[in-house]
Amino acid sequence: MTGDRASAVNSCHEALAGQLEAGDHLGLAETLETLGGLLIDEGQARRGLPLLAAAATARDEVGFPWRPMEAGRIAGWVAAGRERLGEQAQPAWERGAGLGITEAAAMARRGRGPRRRPAFGWSSLTPAERNVADLVACGLTNPEMTRAGLVRRVVFLAGAGPAPAYAVARSRAAVDLARALDPLPPSFDVADLLLSLHPMAQLQDDDDAVKVTISLIEAAEPWTNPGRLGQYQADLAWLEDSSQLDRLSQIKAPCLAMAFEHDCWFPPRSVREAAKRIPACQYTELPGLGHGAPLLASGQVNPILAAFLD
Repeated sequence: MTGDRASAVNSCHEALAGQLEAGDHLGLAETLETLGGLLIDEGQARRGLPLLAAAATARDEVGFPWRPMEAGRIAGWVAAGRERLGEQAQPAWERGAGLGITEAAAMARRGRGPRRRPAFGWSSLTPAERNVADLVACGLTNPEMTRAGLVRRVVFLAGAGPAPAYAVARSRAAVDLARALDPLPPSFDVADLLLSLHPMAQLQDDDDAVKVTISLIEAAEPWTNPGRLGQYQADLAWLEDSSQLDRLSQIKAPCLAMAFEHDCWFPPRSVREAAKRIPACQYTELPGLGHGAPLLASGQVNPILAAFLD
């Protein structure tokens, strides 16, 4: 096994250890795919193909298909593994598909054998050591690196992914209104926040819940410029900044991306796109809720957050 490939295999095993501890099932699936492919490339299809099968089953269970950029590479590994195993390929695939994702990861860890990291050079470093080297290269001091290491979990609550056309149009209108009129009448905040916070079905059928929200909005202190205009401008800049999607891949900590079925600001399709770009991200979608779910449906949202952050 070459130095680079040995380093990649070692990195996969270290990632599996952390993902098993964190209960990161999507991360486990992605790492097992990479490890399975590396093993197949090294002529160890009997070990690699079951890992690809277990990962495929896990993806099916959570409804998280391969990204287009991954599909061809993984399909190539599967085809190569099947070709090398011949008649034994289907039993090997079925054996892997019958494993839970944590069972498959544990099996991969048990079959690791001796570590083969090169003795020197960049590929000899562990992922943690490479992260430290990256921070040093960015000019961070020891205290700053310590603070950087405190981020152990990341949560996105209906706040990531490509912005839908409605959200951009609403934000542009809000900026224009705040520039033209200060303060805006309370009735604007009532109508705007009701549409943002509640799903349409609740606005149609649950007057009691809507009236509670109205009373809370009307009890708030007047919101004037420059604070209101500045917030609206920041919202619009964020929504129009497509580069933030590219930066999501830099998130290394385990992440939870939570979407709500009727969220008009960050609908499930947007949050799913964000989750696909984050290496160790699990995606959760709650039905029947809108953008205000963390406030209005905390009984459903908070247990999921607590389980992830525990």
